[in-house]
Amino acid sequence: MDPHGQARGILRRINNKLVYGTAALVRDDPSIFTFSIHGANNFPLHKDAGDLDIELDDGTGDEVYLESLENGLKKSLQNFRADLAIYLSGADPYKDDRFGRLALSITGLARRDHLVLNYLHLAGLPWSPEIVRRARYSTGATIAAF
Repeated sequence: MDPHGQARGILRRINNKLVYGTAALVRDDPSIFTFSIHGANNFPLHKDAGDLDIELDDGTGDEVYLESLENGLKKSLQNFRADLAIYLSGADPYKDDRFGRLALSITGLARRDHLVLNYLHLAGLPWSPEIVRRARYSTGATIAAF
């Protein structure tokens, strides 16, 4: 809480595409910190800068993605003291996503969620998923993502 009793939040978008407009919307609000890890070449072409943005090359796989994510989580928690985290993951980093440009496996997506939720737990941060959704792929895989 800040001195006025306002909760301070951290918004993490762990997805393949940048938060559409969220960074611009909260840019002047010091009580919100945004962290996004996404494909550098994905839509939109012009990306609003957040507090911490990690852009990944097309075809980035599990190990590079997870290492980059962990570094971003550490920096987020070191640079901002939050009372709540809003976590949005997505299925579009999956290797068979037709719009995504990353190459995570199903195991990599599960490891991503475990990594994020473990960091939030260790930091004592309550969290809320922004949305729960499913994606179905031609390979027969169905992925549930926060």
